[in-house]
Amino acid sequence: MKIYKELLQQSEEWFLLKYGKIGGSTLKKLMVDKDVRDCAIYDELLSTRFEPFELEEMFTSNDMERGNIYEPLARMEYERVYEKKVTQYGWIEMDNGIAGLSPDGIIGKRMAEAIEIKCPNRVTHTAYLRNPMLMIQEYIWQIVMYFTVLKNLKTLHFISYRPENTANPLLVYDVTPDTVVQLSKKDISNISSLVMRTKDRLSLLRVALEQDTARFTPKF
Repeated sequence: MKIYKELLQQSEEWFLLKYGKIGGSTLKKLMVDKDVRDCAIYDELLSTRFEPFELEEMFTSNDMERGNIYEPLARMEYERVYEKKVTQYGWIEMDNGIAGLSPDGIIGKRMAEAIEIKCPNRVTHTAYLRNPMLMIQEYIWQIVMYFTVLKNLKTLHFISYRPENTANPLLVYDVTPDTVVQLSKKDISNISSLVMRTKDRLSLLRVALEQDTARFTPKF
């Protein structure tokens, strides 16, 4: 595991380091019931083996802008309410070199706890208050990536933060390796099982990328 603690997220260096790799928000594109070469993200990953990184202008939605504004406030509020020190890291990469994670926060030197923050709109936050598992189901592969990358992780504190909400502005739902989620009517698994599944897919992805990189690289 490679740790880039001081790297600033959303910086050019951050984008360069993530270039051609699977992250927490893109893992779901790999975890589909298809051969890895048929996944929507495969050509994107393969193309980075043949072309250098160029910083592109990123589209920013209102929800993304809201997240940029309120995420630091959510982190501070979590620290205040739960009396825990949260440390930010830029990028944590797996040994396979093709996947990693930009955590919203790590608690403790052993990295046994972490936080993931969402700052949703009014309706979505209310839906999460009524049924917190909705946000776990929605972001399940991002959650799985936390447990895949962080080997010592015991608890991920998944946060929905909306300061305007007078009922509960800081909703925290704890996810552990034993947490059970329903991916479909026939697919019910705990986080540990999904981590195993993810590692298998990443291994297949690495082999496919190596083979196709060699296949399409000129021999002269």
